[in-house]
Amino acid sequence: MVNLLMCAVTRRSKSFGATLSVSSLLSEIGIAMVSIYLPLYSYLLGANEFVVGVIGAVTSITYIFASLFCGLLSYKFGTKITLLIGFTITSLTHALYFFIPQPILFIPIRALEGLGWSFIWPSLEALAGEDSSSLRAFNTMWGLGLTVAPAVGGILSQLTELTNVFLISSSLTALCFLLNILKLTRVQNKVIKERGADSSSKKIFTPSLFFYSFLYAFASSIILTFFPIYSNSKKIPISNVGYILTVMNFGRLLAFNLPVNMKKVSDERKTLPACVISVSFLSLLVFFSNLWTLFISLFISGFTLGLLYAMVQAHVITMAGEERRGYYASMFESILGVGFFFGPFCGGIVAGLSINYVFLLPLIFTIFFFFLKFINTL
Repeated sequence: MVNLLMCAVTRRSKSFGATLSVSSLLSEIGIAMVSIYLPLYSYLLGANEFVVGVIGAVTSITYIFASLFCGLLSYKFGTKITLLIGFTITSLTHALYFFIPQPILFIPIRALEGLGWSFIWPSLEALAGEDSSSLRAFNTMWGLGLTVAPAVGGILSQLTELTNVFLISSSLTALCFLLNILKLTRVQNKVIKERGADSSSKKIFTPSLFFYSFLYAFASSIILTFFPIYSNSKKIPISNVGYILTVMNFGRLLAFNLPVNMKKVSDERKTLPACVISVSFLSLLVFFSNLWTLFISLFISGFTLGLLYAMVQAHVITMAGEERRGYYASMFESILGVGFFFGPFCGGIVAGLSINYVFLLPLIFTIFFFFLKFINTL
C-alpha cells in the first residue's frame, strides 16, 4: 500500500512538473513575441519613438504594484486561481493587438496585459522555488521560450503578416489556461512549515541586489524594445533581427544551465559587478551594425544577463523560506518591473534625439551606481 501511494505521489509530481514547465515555456514565447514585435508594429503604424517607449513601458506600471498584491492573493487562495486569471487576461489582450490598428490604444491594453503577467510570473516562480533544481528547470524552460520566440516571430512576420504574431501569442496563453485548468492541481493555500525563513532573509534586498535586478530588466527591455527599430533604420531584414535576438537569448539560456557547482564556487561579490559592467559595455557594440558583431556581442550580453538574473533570483527566493517564498518572488518581480518600465520609457525619450543613444543608457546607469558606491565607501 505504501509503495502504491508513493507511486501515485510520484506520478502527480511528474504531471505537476511537466505542466509547470510547459506553462513557463509557452508563457514566455507569448510575452517575448509581443514585447519584441508590438513596438515595431506600432512604429510601422506611425507612432513616434516616445510613444513606442511608452507602449513598451506601460505594461510595467501595473506589473510593479500588482505583483505584490497577486503574490499575497496566491498565498491566500492558491496559485491555480491566480494563474487562470492571468492567462485569461493576457490571452484577451494579445488578441486585441490584432484587431486594433491604432498605436495610441495599445497603451491601455498594455497596462491591462501587465496586470495579467503580475498574476502569472510570481505564481510560477513560487511554484518552482521549492528547491534549486526546480528553480533551474523553470529558468531553463522560460529561457528556452525566450530563445525561440524572436526567431519564430521574425519568420512569421517575414512569411505572413506581422499581426499574426499576436494571434499566435494569444493562442499560446489560451492553451496555458486550458492546460492549467485540467492538470495543475497543486494549490499553495496551506503553508508547509518545514523550515522557517532564513534569518538572513530580512537583509535580502540590499541596494546592490536592487540595482542588479533593476539593470537586468532595464538593459533587457532596451534591447528588446529598440533593437528591432534600430535594425529597421539600418535596413536589416526582420528575419535577421529575430535570429540575432534568438542568439542573444540562447546565451541567456546557457547561463541558466551552468552546473550548480560552478555557481557555488563563484564569488557573488565579484561575479555580479563583473556581469553588470559587461552588459553595460556590450550594449555599446550595437553601434556597429556589422552583422557578425551584433551576433557575437549580443550573445555574450545575453549570457551575462542570464548569469546576473539566475544569481540574484536564487539568492532572493531560496533564502526566503517556504512561508514567504511567494511574497519574495512577488517583490523580486516588482523590482524587475521597475527596470522594465524605465528601460523603454527612458529609451523612448532618448531615441527622439537619436536611436543610437538608447544603447548608452545601461552604461550611464552603471557608472552612476558605482560612483554612489564609491562615495558611500569613502
